[in-house]
Amino acid sequence: MNPLFKNALFALSWIPLLMEMPYVLNVWKNSPLERGSWILWLAALISLVVCELCRRKSAWDAYYREHYTNSVWFAVPVVLALAGCVFFRIGPHKVHAFYILAAIMLIFSAAGWRFGVSVFMFQIPTCFFVLLGAPTVAYWIYSYLGYNISGRNDYLITKLILGSGVMFVCCVGALFGKTEDRRVSNEASLFARGAVALLWDRLKKLQPRGIIEVPKPLNILFVCVVIGIFIWARASDKMTADGAAIEMDFSRLQSASWVGREDPVTERDINFFTGCTEVSRRTYFNDDSYVNVLALTVKDVTNLHPMDVCLRSSGAEILSLEPVYLDINGSKISLDEAKVRKDSDEYYSYAIYSNGEISTGNFAKFRLLRRDKKLWFHYQMMTPAQPDEEAVRARMVSFLESFLKKIHD
Repeated sequence: MNPLFKNALFALSWIPLLMEMPYVLNVWKNSPLERGSWILWLAALISLVVCELCRRKSAWDAYYREHYTNSVWFAVPVVLALAGCVFFRIGPHKVHAFYILAAIMLIFSAAGWRFGVSVFMFQIPTCFFVLLGAPTVAYWIYSYLGYNISGRNDYLITKLILGSGVMFVCCVGALFGKTEDRRVSNEASLFARGAVALLWDRLKKLQPRGIIEVPKPLNILFVCVVIGIFIWARASDKMTADGAAIEMDFSRLQSASWVGREDPVTERDINFFTGCTEVSRRTYFNDDSYVNVLALTVKDVTNLHPMDVCLRSSGAEILSLEPVYLDINGSKISLDEAKVRKDSDEYYSYAIYSNGEISTGNFAKFRLLRRDKKLWFHYQMMTPAQPDEEAVRARMVSFLESFLKKIHD
């Protein structure tokens, strides 16, 4: 194929990601959990150089060049990634995480078409670093894998260790691997298995001439499909039935036994919740306890994040997270309930999303299945965990009923 065409395609493939860079920079600046993620993209540059040096010294490079002379089949992932960019960029399907994912895959697919299969395979660790550093992509995965992170530093260090581990395993396998033909393995952990086999051979000296198979593109595709199915299955497990629609009136600072105060809304709040027409914070007290409230009137859902991500970004440790239903004036509303520990104290935190027709605590359901242009109301509430779970839920029922504006099934 004409080299000029492939060069032009590779250059143009950067446009979707560059269009999203204002959002990326805004998240890196204003999200406590993502503030250091730019380091991952610097690490990707290091990975780019290291993996290229490994490619030039590896016997696998000659194997790829001999067996995969035609890279035109990269047209398929290029078209799919471009379609994903369009689909997740406009209309009610707009999702920043999926758009960024599609934009990154477009760049790497176009690179494979331009530079060949060998370069593409050796730069998989670099692609992994870029994905880990992309705003919203990694913490959606963390959220649905149930991985517990307690703050920005732990989040960043975990991603650096994970990315470095993948780069190390791939480079070790490439430098010491052979190219003898063997039956193609369908194991999802091909790279890891090869590296473990190598270390075992060297340490135990049982098989000094052990063979690490050359990873095939289809093996990588298989791994990606398995990971995607696993994440989708975990997300599906969190889907719950809708509850009654609810709208609260937190403009009042007193109702029944509850007395409140206004808490300051910071400039960071305004910059972070850019899709909201109203952002307010309140703290309400009664004779026994208190409830902190973050109330959002949401016009553009694309800049909201799961409750557990917000909690983790504040340094809290998630002890449990589950959907619950509370009976408010005879109607069941759907919430997510998280038990958290912060500064040695324990709290319960609740999240509600409602659009006048339903309520749900499930962020993915609210975010991914949204097709209307209505205003959504989002409430996050936190209260001390004392004395026990039953008492806390009774407290929340009392609080919600006291400031209820309207509710209907």
